[in-house]
Amino acid sequence: MYGASVRMKEMLDEVLTRFRGTERGVEPSDLRELVTSAVDKIALAAEAQSVQIVQDVPEHLVIPLDRQRIQRVLVNLLVNALDVMPDGGTASGLGLGLAFSRQAVIDHGGRMWLESSGAGACFAFCLPRTGRLESLLA
Repeated sequence: MYGASVRMKEMLDEVLTRFRGTERGVEPSDLRELVTSAVDKIALAAEAQSVQIVQDVPEHLVIPLDRQRIQRVLVNLLVNALDVMPDGGTASGLGLGLAFSRQAVIDHGGRMWLESSGAGACFAFCLPRTGRLESLLA
C-alpha cells in the first residue's frame, strides 16, 4: 500500500508540474547511479516475488537530465514489469504511468517504444547523450 501511495503521489506531482509549466533542475547525472537508485526503490517488491533484476549500465555515462523525472520513468517501468511477472499480480492500471513516462522521455529528446513477442512485451527507451536539455545547462 505504501509503495502504491508513493507512486500515486509522484504521478500527481508530475501532473502538477506539467500543468504549472514548471521544470525541475536539469543536471549532469550518472546513469548507472540513477538506475541503481530506481532498482533500490522496488527491490523489496522484487525480492518478495523472487524476481532478480540484472543491471547492465556502462560506468561513467553522464548525461544532462531531470533526474527526478527519469528516475520516475525507470521506477514505473520496473513496477509495471513486476506487475506482470508470473507470480506477481496483473497489469490492471490505467496506463497513466506509461503516458507520463513517455512524455518525460520525449521532453528529454528521446523516444520510447514497445517490443513484443509471443513471450511478452518490453518497453524500451533511449535518451540522447547531448541535446535539447544540454542547452539549458549553459
